[in-house]
Amino acid sequence: MKPRTLLVLLVLVLGLGAFIQFYERKLPSTEEREKTGSRVLDVSKDDVQTVEIDRDGPNGQSAVRFERVKGATSPQWRMTLPRQARADASAVSGLVESLAGLARTRTLEKADPKAVGLDHPRTTVRLTT
Repeated sequence: MKPRTLLVLLVLVLGLGAFIQFYERKLPSTEEREKTGSRVLDVSKDDVQTVEIDRDGPNGQSAVRFERVKGATSPQWRMTLPRQARADASAVSGLVESLAGLARTRTLEKADPKAVGLDHPRTTVRLTT
């Protein structure tokens, strides 16, 4: 084999290796794609900073808001609505973990919101990252 041919092949192999190293390493693996593909929310439980729950009840609308305490080593939460108070960190963290881990089991194509009971939701939950 000529040295020139060997050099061209070496450059091609190095170029392909660089492409794989810098481009494809950022792509999720098949296992990660399957795990995130069925998730309803693309959010990590550690990224959630506030949780707001708005509920239409028989006595009118009520709202509860929890905020993550900044600078805490473990997840700590504080209730800011309807009043300022400490919140049960394990309960709020459990709620956030449940919402972040929701998995899709089926998808309704072109469904009428009124037919499936989603036209006037009784409770709305907002996560802020």
